[in-house]
Amino acid sequence: MAERGIASSLVRFAPGGPRWPVAIQAGIAMFLPITIGTALGAPQLGLLAGTGAFAAMYGGGISRLDRVRALPFVVIALILSAGLGVLGSGSHATALLVVMFSGIVASILSAGYNVGAPGAFMFTLVTGIGVQLAAPHASGGAGIPGWEVIGLVSSGAILAYLVVIAPLIVPRIRRAQPARTPVARIFGRFGFDDNSYLATVRMVVAVILGTLVGIGIDSHRGYWIVCTAMAILSVGHSRRLTLERGIHRVLGTLLGAGVFLLLALMQPHGFVLAIILGVFQGVTQLVISRHYGLALTLITPLALLIAGNSHVNAEAVAYERVLDTVIGAIIAAGVLLVTVPRPRRRARAATNEGF
Repeated sequence: MAERGIASSLVRFAPGGPRWPVAIQAGIAMFLPITIGTALGAPQLGLLAGTGAFAAMYGGGISRLDRVRALPFVVIALILSAGLGVLGSGSHATALLVVMFSGIVASILSAGYNVGAPGAFMFTLVTGIGVQLAAPHASGGAGIPGWEVIGLVSSGAILAYLVVIAPLIVPRIRRAQPARTPVARIFGRFGFDDNSYLATVRMVVAVILGTLVGIGIDSHRGYWIVCTAMAILSVGHSRRLTLERGIHRVLGTLLGAGVFLLLALMQPHGFVLAIILGVFQGVTQLVISRHYGLALTLITPLALLIAGNSHVNAEAVAYERVLDTVIGAIIAAGVLLVTVPRPRRRARAATNEGF
């Protein structure tokens, strides 16, 4: 019965409310930096600034007025994540250390403050992308100056924030917003309930194991293993849901790698690429809570294009990402099998609504 349920999840959408406003904002947030970079004659820089556009994917479950005060924390966290990646880009060892540190800290803080989708793994993904972008060509990186990476991520994140709050300029939209929620209630009191505690423990263990496995990979791409394991284990204590997400993750990444190869063959650029990636991010935000596999099919080529390196063959990149995803899924499955829920953990306060 469970196997049939998991199989059917691949061809059906879970129930969920409309997310069109948030999805449109996320798509515009990705579209604008690439478009601006193209208009200024620097499309590659615009593409890299798109990393900061991930900020628009957070806070979809709260009002726009509350996002005004909540998203600056996300923006700062993404900038710090990119900065960590730059700091660790000098060697394979430091790259692994900063990815592990980012994964552990992001897992604890995201769960403790109930940040919500897309969760901790996105911050670690930005750290890994920062490593990939700032690492020298000799070690498989893009060789972009660190200050430039941080500046581009910052500009993209700030632009994404402005996209989210811009509609509040319209008086009718501003009047339609519910009352402001105190910041302390948006994030809630730091703490864990049973599910978030177990999910966090599992993710921290998986981050450490993924880092250890990454020691044997002679490149700066080990972050994909860590992010895969984190994303799979972020759903809580349910083994069935975690297994379902793992299958979606592997199949979605496999299909996403195929989309990446297709785009690499077509070589879209400039405004066309801006439209494609804007649509990818917007649809990802639209479906991420309803069909995880489809979301991964779109977010995978998006991330690969942003962290792309012209010195590396596209087929090799796609193969590596699929292999890394499988490794991360195996790590997540192993952690899942050896950890079981324990009753009567300290519960989150009933008044804590979280992010």
